[in-house]
Amino acid sequence: MTDQPFIFAIIIILTIVGLAYFLIWPRYQAIDERKQILADIDSELKNAEAKLESFKEIKNRYEKEKSRIKELKQIMPMNEDIPGLLLNLDKLLITNGLATTGINFSISPSQAVKDKKAQNSDLPNILGINFGISGSYEGIKKFFGDIELNKRLMDIKSFNISSSNIKSKSSEGTETGSTAFNCSLSIDAYYSEFSQKLK
Repeated sequence: MTDQPFIFAIIIILTIVGLAYFLIWPRYQAIDERKQILADIDSELKNAEAKLESFKEIKNRYEKEKSRIKELKQIMPMNEDIPGLLLNLDKLLITNGLATTGINFSISPSQAVKDKKAQNSDLPNILGINFGISGSYEGIKKFFGDIELNKRLMDIKSFNISSSNIKSKSSEGTETGSTAFNCSLSIDAYYSEFSQKLK
């Protein structure tokens, strides 16, 4: 009977070890698995954050390119854009204190241009503009400079300037004279279907 407490102690120890093995060990393993799942989620979250940063960078580059494409379309529109061109020229004329006489447009390209376009379809189309302006010499000179610096791509092909003396009487009856300048000019404005591809 002296072995009874010893056997009882062994049974209690085996029961505790069994309970620990069947109850506590699985929970410990579940905690380990959860730690691994959390580590995996953390890794995926870091990857997602890196991708989000990459997407933000791509979006910023797209926005920058979008504004550059808009500028390119202003420099060389996808069609003749005659109303926009008229507004542009009118603004330049008013800014320089000039008046205009008739404006003529010529959309049909010359044979040389047709031949070049047949060889290279990326060449721009040309809209020819012929018109006359009148005003001061300085105003005409500044107008030429503004055409050169204008956002829309244009070239002055030719021009002819003439002057005339204008005499007028003031309210006191004295006669005064001034010189008026007239200029007829031919301008090429460019446009391209390639701009349609830049959307």
